[in-house]
Amino acid sequence: MPAGTSQPASLPESRLGRLARKLGTRAQQVGTSGSGLVGQVLADCGIDTLFAIPGVPNYASLKACEAHGIRVFGTRHQFGATIASAACNLLAGTLRSAVMVSAAPAITNTLTGLFYAHTDRIPLLAIGGRRGARSGLAGEFQAVDVLPAVSPFSRYTALLDNTATLAAELRAAVHAAATSPRGPAYVDILEETLAGTAPPNATPGAPLQPQSGDSPQVLSTTIGQLADRLRRARRPAIVVGPDARWSDLPDLLVSLVGQTGAACLTLPTARGIVPNSHPAVLNLARPRVLAEADLVLVVGSDLDWQLRFGSEIDPATPVIVLHDDASTRPNRPNAEFTSLSPAAVLAGLVEEPDSLDTREKHRRDAWLDSLRATARDRLTALRRRAARSDCEITTTRLILEIAGFLPADAITVLDANLTMLAAQDLLSANFPGARLTAGSGGTMGVGVPLAIGARAARPRHCIVAICGDFAFGLSCQEIETAVRHGLPFIAVVVDNGGISAGTITHQCTADPAARLTTLASGTRFDHLASSFGGYGEYIVHPEQIRPALERAAAADRPMVLHVRTIHES
Repeated sequence: MPAGTSQPASLPESRLGRLARKLGTRAQQVGTSGSGLVGQVLADCGIDTLFAIPGVPNYASLKACEAHGIRVFGTRHQFGATIASAACNLLAGTLRSAVMVSAAPAITNTLTGLFYAHTDRIPLLAIGGRRGARSGLAGEFQAVDVLPAVSPFSRYTALLDNTATLAAELRAAVHAAATSPRGPAYVDILEETLAGTAPPNATPGAPLQPQSGDSPQVLSTTIGQLADRLRRARRPAIVVGPDARWSDLPDLLVSLVGQTGAACLTLPTARGIVPNSHPAVLNLARPRVLAEADLVLVVGSDLDWQLRFGSEIDPATPVIVLHDDASTRPNRPNAEFTSLSPAAVLAGLVEEPDSLDTREKHRRDAWLDSLRATARDRLTALRRRAARSDCEITTTRLILEIAGFLPADAITVLDANLTMLAAQDLLSANFPGARLTAGSGGTMGVGVPLAIGARAARPRHCIVAICGDFAFGLSCQEIETAVRHGLPFIAVVVDNGGISAGTITHQCTADPAARLTTLASGTRFDHLASSFGGYGEYIVHPEQIRPALERAAAADRPMVLHVRTIHES
C-alpha cells in the first residue's frame, strides 16, 4: 500500500483466527440442515440442472441447490418440469437433471411426466415434500401420502423421514434412477426432515457403483455364438430401440453395423442412436428389411407396438432380443432373449474378427443396394406428392420444407399424431438425442417442455419442436418459461383443425355441429407466443415456410410458427 494511505480498521489477526475457529467448531457441532444436504448430495452426484416450482417445503432446498452451483429453472407446471428434466437426461446420456416440487397436488401434477420417463426407461429424479407429519397426516393442509399414487410409474420410491440418513437415502434414489433398468425415482421428504439438522458424524452416503452380475464364461459363450450366427446369416438386420442410447452402446452399434454389413432400422423413439446418415440405416425400406431378413438382432427394445409385436418379421426368421431388463422377454416363436449387459455383448462382437468371405460380402452388399433403391423410391414419391400442392400446405410439404432447413446437428422434437407419422422418416437425426418424441406411451403435450430441456442441455444446437395443435395447447404456457429463462427454440404448430384433423368427431357424437375435437375459429397460437414475450408468425402458403424458419433461427427468443395445413389422407 502506498505510503501515507490509511489502512481500514480491522480486528487483530489473533482475534480473527479465534473467531474463525469458534465458528468452525460450532458448525461441526450443529451439522448441516436437511435442505443443505439436498443441495450437497445432488451436486456431488453430478446433477447440475434442476427444474422446479417453488413451494412449501422446498424453498430452502432450492436455495441450497443454487449455492452448490446447480442451475434452477422455474416452470409453469410440474408436468413441464418433469418432461424438461427428462430431455436434459436424454441428451446427457445419464442423470444430470432433477425435478423439485412442493406437496400433495404439486406431486400428483408430475404423474404424467413420471409415466413418460417410466415407459421409455429414462433416468429421472423427482423430489417432493410431505406435510402433516406432526399430526399423523390428519387435518393439516395438503397432508397427503402420495407414494401409492407415484409408485406405479417409479422404479424407486421412498419417504425420507430422518435428517441423519437423508443423504444416504437420496444417493440411493439417484443410483436407482441412473442404473439399469433406468427409470424415475421419487423421494418424498418430510417438512421436518428438511428443517432438521444432521448430526456432525452422520454418514453422507458414498456414491453407489453399479454391479455387473454377468458370468464371464456365459458372456464369452454368448458372444461367440452370436458372432457365428451373424456371420452365417445372408441378410442380417439390426433393429435399434430406445434403451440403446445409454453408455457406449451408440458407438458400439455404429461399429457393429459397419463391421457386419447388416441392414439397420432405428425405431421411432430411437432415431439418431445410429445416425440417419449412416448408409446402412434404411428406415424408409422397413417393410422389406423385416420381411426379407434371415436373422434379426433387436438391441435396446422388446417386440412391442413399435415393432408391431414382430408381425412384420417372417415367422421362420430367428429373432434375438438383447436387453438387460428381463421384463422385456418376447412372447414370439423363434424369439430368443438374453439379459446380459448389452454393452458387454456388443463390445465382444465388435472385437470378433470379421471372417466374411468375398462372395458373402458381395451378397450382403447387393441386398443393401436393393434396399437403398427402395428407400430412394419412397422418398421420391413423397416429394412428388408434396410438390403437387402449390397453394396450400400439406403435412408432407411442411415436413420436407423443415427437413431442407435443418442443420445436420439439429434436435427435432415431435409432439403430434398425424404429423409425427410423416416426420419420423423424413427428418434426419444424426446423434443420440437428436430426436425427442412423445415416447413409447404416446404422451401428448411434451413438445414445448422437451424443447426447453433440450435447449438447457445443448444451448448451441438448433432446436425445432413440431407440435400438433392439440398437443401444443397442453403445455403452451411453458413458452413463458422459455422467454423468462432465455431459452430460444422454434415451435412449429401444425394447425390441421384439431385432434386428428377433426376427422374423429363423428366417432364421439351424433351431432354434426359439435366441435368436440376441432379448434375454435380464429385460434392463433402465434399471438399467444407474442403475449408471453416471444415471437410469432402465421403461415398459410408454402413459400412462407422457409423464410419464417430462417428468421426464427436468428431470433433470441422462442418463436412460434402457426402453420395452417390441409388434411392429407
